Amino acid sequence: MFDSQAINALTTFFASPKCTTGFTIDRTLGVFTACASCSEFISEDPLLDMILGDNESEDNYIHFGDLLLDVSEQLALGQFTLNERYTQVQGETTLSDELIDWCSGYLLGYWLISQIWQKDFNMVDSATDIEDQQTLANQCNSTLNFIALLADLTESSDGSADTSTDIASLNKEIEVVYQLASRLKQIKIQQQTFEESHFQSQPVLAEYKPGRNDPCLCGSGKKYKKCCLK
Repeated sequence: MFDSQAINALTTFFASPKCTTGFTIDRTLGVFTACASCSEFISEDPLLDMILGDNESEDNYIHFGDLLLDVSEQLALGQFTLNERYTQVQGETTLSDELIDWCSGYLLGYWLISQIWQKDFNMVDSATDIEDQQTLANQCNSTLNFIALLADLTESSDGSADTSTDIASLNKEIEVVYQLASRLKQIKIQQQTFEESHFQSQPVLAEYKPGRNDPCLCGSGKKYKKCCLK
């Protein structure tokens, strides 16, 4: 369950004249879902600026953090579901205005971290030593298709789409994106660990210092003691 206290407090703030960003609670949840589905750590600062604007009161900041943590934990536990907040008549292909708003928020969050995703796509595309490379490639394609679907939904005047566009399908795609991001994060950690251990295992060569009677390193032809040792 989403934190009801945080939901209510932020909903009140967004509806007040103090909110100058035009955000809603559903758009905020969409941004949080996208940014929590990322292979790298995302600072709260750009999210705070985008969602709360100049009204980062202590209470708003606390509720903001609680709700972001709530979404992140539900995704990590495999318990995130849009059904908790949104409904759709069985057989209908029209999404509610609130769910469309969530879709627009997810898109905003995705574009905020799109450079990270592009690096991830390139990493998977060029990978030669990852056992599940083909699975990851398929998930990358699914992620791009999901983003394209959300863009179509938000651009549609009534939120209508084909019969496959229902809350259950959206839930499935959200899970695929999160699983992909989690696997990519694991790969990055493994690569970093390997690079650090490889660097540490390299022998450290002591700086060569010529003896007093050895030729000087400057190339003068003189003995070291008669040249640069002075």
